[in-house]
Amino acid sequence: MSVNLSCRAGLIRADRTRVVARSTVWGVTGAALLLSFYFAILIWAQGIGHALKQFSQDRLYILIDTLEVYVVK
Repeated sequence: MSVNLSCRAGLIRADRTRVVARSTVWGVTGAALLLSFYFAILIWAQGIGHALKQFSQDRLYILIDTLEVYVVK
């Protein structure tokens, strides 16, 4: 019984690509939701001016925390 290895390798590669794409979409979605939640709380509590000022001051920390959700998944 002969198995076409090139066909099987192509299926494995396609499956891996699908998993990576799905993980990327979920990671980016989670990071966007986390960032949206951060802005929603600040805007609700203090207003949009304060939220933008706070983000400009702490953008490095906020982006690192947001990207952790994407990278760690």
